[in-house]
Amino acid sequence: MAETHPRPHAIVFSYPYQGHITPTLDLATNLASRGFTITYVQLEFVHHAISNAHDGAEDVDFFVEARQSGLDIRYTTISDGFPLEFDRNLNLNEYWEGMIRDFPDRVDELVGALTSRMRRPRPFSWLLILYTHGRLPLPRNTTL
Repeated sequence: MAETHPRPHAIVFSYPYQGHITPTLDLATNLASRGFTITYVQLEFVHHAISNAHDGAEDVDFFVEARQSGLDIRYTTISDGFPLEFDRNLNLNEYWEGMIRDFPDRVDELVGALTSRMRRPRPFSWLLILYTHGRLPLPRNTTL
């Protein structure tokens, strides 16, 4: 039986620094457990670094157990526009200037690709959540 009300679909990006990834993974899992379809987007260089930390396994998947429990969480990567070898810490200003200038277009492409794969594309309603270190400030009467 088809759902009469399709699930809301959240696209979750993590800030690409240590200390931000795990809370964002937790946010994605929490939203999925509340009925959201989640597409978790990781920067390619972060995915590469995590894969190398797991003995070079390219198929590192944070959400295997969540999916096995029935949650709808998808995982994909996106380029930040720099080669994997580029030292983002050494060239911090160049990196963030490039991200601010070029990354929005990459996100537009990704969202376009995601919506084109939907069976019945519908307009997205956007909610920007600034999420840092496990704290999600919400107005008192707001629920997820």
